Amino acid sequence: MNWTISGDVFVGYNKMHRKYWVVDEIFNAKSKYYTYGIGVKNELSKNFRLSEDFSLKPYVALNLEYGRIFKIREKSGEMKLEVKEKDYISISPEVGTELAYRHYFGRKTLRTGLSVAYKKTNMIEDINYCITLLSIVNKKFKKVFLKM
Repeated sequence: MNWTISGDVFVGYNKMHRKYWVVDEIFNAKSKYYTYGIGVKNELSKNFRLSEDFSLKPYVALNLEYGRIFKIREKSGEMKLEVKEKDYISISPEVGTELAYRHYFGRKTLRTGLSVAYKKTNMIEDINYCITLLSIVNKKFKKVFLKM
């Protein structure tokens, strides 16, 4: 059993070209914005050697990420959109398997792999939605019991 913790840092420059259709006309808008963030991947895996060159690795991982999207302001277009900057936190569990091929050429090694994974995204939004639902149900419960 292997436990791996890995991290990454990212910075991005994005160009967006938005097209939207109103009645019979197509409108365009262009913008540029920046993103940055940091992520941590916590992985639990087990390697199974199938032959001298092939191995199979099933794994379970939990990805944590913090990021920031800077203000998006469309400078061209008929209907200019402006979006405020926003921080986000993402927690996403992942289950998958990787088939790896490794071939040795003297001191050099060629390694390639094929992975298949299921990743649950927007877990924070799901948790916030559940908390909102619970608070609504709780308020309705209080109203029903207070009337009795």
